[in-house]
Amino acid sequence: MENTEGEKLTPSTLCFTADGVFAGTVADEYASSGSYFSRFKRYLGDPEYTAEAEGKELSASALTALVLKKLVNDAELQLGDTIAGAVIACPANFGDAARAALKEAGEAVTLSDGKKLKVLQLIGEDVAAANAYAASAHGDINKTILLLDLGGGSFRCSVVKLLGEKCDVLTSATDPELGGTAWDEKVLGHVCTEFCRVTETNEEELRAAPEFEEFRRGSEALKKFLATNATATKLFTFGGKRARIEMTAAQFEECTSDLFMRVRDCIDAMLKESKLKANDVDEVVLTGGGARMQLAQDQLGAYGKACIVFDPDKAVANGAAILAQKYAEATLARGEGEAAGAVVLAAQTVRATKSYGLKCCDSKKDSNGNYCNIFGCANLIFKDDALPAKGLLSDYFKRIGQESRVIIEAGHNSVWTTILENDSRGEKLIPYEECEELYEDAEIEFEEPFPVDTFIDIELALDVSGLLTLTLIETETGKRHPMYPVRKGGNAASKGMEEVANFKLG
Repeated sequence: MENTEGEKLTPSTLCFTADGVFAGTVADEYASSGSYFSRFKRYLGDPEYTAEAEGKELSASALTALVLKKLVNDAELQLGDTIAGAVIACPANFGDAARAALKEAGEAVTLSDGKKLKVLQLIGEDVAAANAYAASAHGDINKTILLLDLGGGSFRCSVVKLLGEKCDVLTSATDPELGGTAWDEKVLGHVCTEFCRVTETNEEELRAAPEFEEFRRGSEALKKFLATNATATKLFTFGGKRARIEMTAAQFEECTSDLFMRVRDCIDAMLKESKLKANDVDEVVLTGGGARMQLAQDQLGAYGKACIVFDPDKAVANGAAILAQKYAEATLARGEGEAAGAVVLAAQTVRATKSYGLKCCDSKKDSNGNYCNIFGCANLIFKDDALPAKGLLSDYFKRIGQESRVIIEAGHNSVWTTILENDSRGEKLIPYEECEELYEDAEIEFEEPFPVDTFIDIELALDVSGLLTLTLIETETGKRHPMYPVRKGGNAASKGMEEVANFKLG
């Protein structure tokens, strides 16, 4: 459905003013008269990101919650009913920290009946778009597609097997800095250079001025017009000076050629790592706003396959809605809980977009209590594993041909372990430098001390939403002890969540 402004899309932009908080394209209109924020979704889960508005410090999660709040309010207004739950689509390259922050943002939204929104599942944007594409064929489909999402924040490529309405993302890859905004920046550079040349304006002063946001939005409008036209022209104003800037399709192609080269490199690297070939694909499907660019269609049609542009604006949203509908139907038929989830899982195969493991080091420590030698990350869950997935530390030792057991000495009630995330595909041991620590490198306590010399195993599990859990298992009895490690930065990535309910949406 459309939002209250009658638009198909609601951008993740916010503007805080004396009259309230405005979200989406309305925020753009107020950008010069308030605190304006955009492109914060990429910082979800980052404890170092902070936005200041109305005297409050807000995390990317809190800002995202306000955007979701607008979406929910608009939906409830149009439906005339309360939203029971939501399936939220996210960039497929989001790891555990970003996904946890997104789920928290959703759960911070208050519904019209005073209850909090229930997040049923997080779904990768590639899976959502594939769901929508499969549904558009009304179940009459049996093919493998190369799905290319040229969205605003990042470029995502996936190989998806479609059979009826069931989809299986076989493999995927991302360039997180290659979204539609990368093309916007190229056009913006052209506009600034030409404006400053014609009007003899200092470019540093222009880029530092509040009016520069108007240049950014104008450049995006030029890009969109050039998607289907040979020439685009727009009037720009700054410091009392005016200039009409023109850009041709040929100039656009020249200044963005390196971006399309990166697109091809990302696709080729994914196929090579996954031991797939272009001949394994039946057709190329483009979605996302960038799919409208004729240049994109020409460049990506070079794979020798049929190139199809599929619902650039709503493919992801419709795919998430299809999954939400399946949740609703399963809940009505079987009630809430695992039964409903099982029905939904039968319609799709979701795969891990990252690899996860534990930090491996020897038992020697220096005078400061730090481990002397860190060998790397022992991966327990691998990128492209079907979800839900789990891995045991004992399985890692078996894979490398070693017999090893972890023991907790009598009276101890903690275990020291560090969870790492990486982009490797199938490697058992990864250099520590290629990984990201998700949680604090500290002891994780459990409720009761263990019996004398208890042998244990450590389990990492990744659910269908791509969220991690850590469990300690007693080897002899199978008794499970959930562990709750502290995320990097503590609660910094959740800063300002308590303020979400207090902000009035304009």
